[in-house]
Amino acid sequence: MYLIHSWIRKFLLGACIGGLVTGWVIEAPQKRKASEEQLIQTFKTTRNPRERKLVEYRLLEIAHLKRYNQLDDPEAEAIYKLVLERDPNSAEAHTLMAEYKLRLWNRKRNPAYKQEGLEHLRKAQELYRPRVPILAQQLSKLEQKINSGAPAYDWYFPDVLP
Repeated sequence: MYLIHSWIRKFLLGACIGGLVTGWVIEAPQKRKASEEQLIQTFKTTRNPRERKLVEYRLLEIAHLKRYNQLDDPEAEAIYKLVLERDPNSAEAHTLMAEYKLRLWNRKRNPAYKQEGLEHLRKAQELYRPRVPILAQQLSKLEQKINSGAPAYDWYFPDVLP
């Protein structure tokens, strides 16, 4: 009798753990994707500038995390492009897009990536100069390092997300 109860307990424990793992593996990414799509819709439709800026930062965070999981992530690039399309004066988006393109260039050595990355870096410098001069100065030093051929591990992109 004790043996049967022991097996039943083990079976139930296994079923519970299996359910948790299944939920974590299958449902969590689906919820994350739905949340991301809702943020994108809110970003596209909202007229409130404060709400739009909050959603913009959240989208940039998501894209930044996606990019660290997989360097060449088209979803991250699409989010950066969406933010820049809606707000071309987003210094944060220009900085993150520059980092994305330059790190991609470092890995794949496609000169188009370097050119795009440097363009976004210069635009970010231009946008930060009146608001946060120290960030503009850091980005300028970074551009000099990249142009002088410094290795990628020596590139320091400042944190622009709050």
